[in-house]
Amino acid sequence: MTLGKVFIVGAGPGHPELISVAGYQALLIADVVLIDRLLPEDFLQRLGIPISSKQIVPVGDERSRWSQDTICHELARHARAGLNVVRLKGGDPFVFGRGADEIDFLAAEDIRAQVVPGLCSATSVPTAAGLPLTKHATGRSFAVVTARVVGGGIHAVFPRCDSLVILMGVSVLKNVGERL
Repeated sequence: MTLGKVFIVGAGPGHPELISVAGYQALLIADVVLIDRLLPEDFLQRLGIPISSKQIVPVGDERSRWSQDTICHELARHARAGLNVVRLKGGDPFVFGRGADEIDFLAAEDIRAQVVPGLCSATSVPTAAGLPLTKHATGRSFAVVTARVVGGGIHAVFPRCDSLVILMGVSVLKNVGERL
């Protein structure tokens, strides 16, 4: 039995023009795309990926989130069926995401996967907005943190640096502001 290829693809900050060429190519050959709930619903269409011959699987929304275990098993199931599978994730798969969990699970199942990095929103979004994270001679450091701790709580303190990027904080913005 021939296993399908598995690609863990970072889509970047959600704009189709910011996905890597390697990510785009993986999507072209994919039979199945497990797409992150954080990406726009029309992401593949806006990217120009023909979807009529693909199985597009949203991994949940606010009403029905998939567990990480379910996602991992779905990746393995499709690969064992000989299908090429893309796990399309927002941002970069290894920055506050569970890309490493997926790679580890697949490796334990003897299924090889290729990681395709995505533009990290921590640097690309401020840059696109014209906000430098560092400036020569005045801004020599920046930190990237998630607003939440394991279990859903909010960090009590944040690191001191010249520029601070806080990801995954929209729903707790007021609390983060108070802590800062």
